[in-house]
Amino acid sequence: MFNGLINVAPLALKTDGQMTNNNLLLGRLAEVDTKPQLEIYADDVKCSHGATVGRIDEEQLFYLRSRGIEQQAAQQMILYAFAAELTEAIRSDAAQRAGAGAYWTAFAGRHSMTFSVEQVRADFPVLNREVNGQPLVYLDSAASAQKPEAVIGAEAEFYRHGYAAVHRGIHTLSAEATARMEAVRQQAATFLNAGSAEEVVFVRGTTEGINLVANSWGNANVGAGDNIIISEMEHHANIVPWQMLCARVGAELRVIPLNPDGTLQLDVVPGLFDPRTRLLAITEVSNVLGTENPLAALIALAHQHGAKVLVDGAQAVMHHPVDVQALGCDFYVFSAHKLYGPTGIACSTPGPSCCRRWRLGKGAGR
Repeated sequence: MFNGLINVAPLALKTDGQMTNNNLLLGRLAEVDTKPQLEIYADDVKCSHGATVGRIDEEQLFYLRSRGIEQQAAQQMILYAFAAELTEAIRSDAAQRAGAGAYWTAFAGRHSMTFSVEQVRADFPVLNREVNGQPLVYLDSAASAQKPEAVIGAEAEFYRHGYAAVHRGIHTLSAEATARMEAVRQQAATFLNAGSAEEVVFVRGTTEGINLVANSWGNANVGAGDNIIISEMEHHANIVPWQMLCARVGAELRVIPLNPDGTLQLDVVPGLFDPRTRLLAITEVSNVLGTENPLAALIALAHQHGAKVLVDGAQAVMHHPVDVQALGCDFYVFSAHKLYGPTGIACSTPGPSCCRRWRLGKGAGR
């Protein structure tokens, strides 16, 4: 017997928190006294003293953390918003009919923090526009995201008060600009949980990042008779550089086919690897299908065959936290402009072994 308040998280895997109670009352004065029983799966929740803690929506948490809100505060905001929605639904339905409206009004009023679409829209100046007399709604962030005021303001402030060439001078502005750039490199390393800031290479976009790997690491490690594996769902940026490399050195490009539902034909994958496989270049999330690939298994399989792995993370970093050390990939590439950042900046994160052996860069900079 359990007496207490049970909250089941909306993302619980198996516990649905619902129970049907059917009773046939044979008289006008008949009553039903029902004590509900709730089956809670251990891998969904943890219980103590009438409370359960389920899974917090990782996308909501990631969004709040990206706006500078501390982890604990972000978790509280999400839980309060869920509680407010839950109590409002109950108050307006069965509880209100049972005469418990005053109780639920008081309870819901304690935690009334909810997700505000207007507050989010206010972060983006472009959304103040109207199109055909209606507020602008932008749904093309998969191609390129709009920029919030914080990004626009930071860029403008730099150009107004701090612009100078980095790593090119000993004067104050150059030293300050260099320090700010290296601080961003460290932030990117922390964001990706890279082994060190030295593993973060700034490039102009995901396309350039992949080409950089193909034209530096690829030229030195892929030769005639070798093969590279990609999938049918890749963006052209993760196809054409490997086609060009294979044509240049006489290597073979192998392609993982798709199932009708847009997922990889995983049963085919092991047969594509052999001792001459040098690289698996795979997207984490498809830019067309939205398919999220099982990276851990694919990376492990590639490494078993001695192959390196490049992950195209352009469509993934904005939806969930990325830990390149936990992934174990050798290269991870993504763009800032899909992540509400400026156009013309991206990151390529080669693993430490690749950093030490192969210089990912051009012969000069000016």
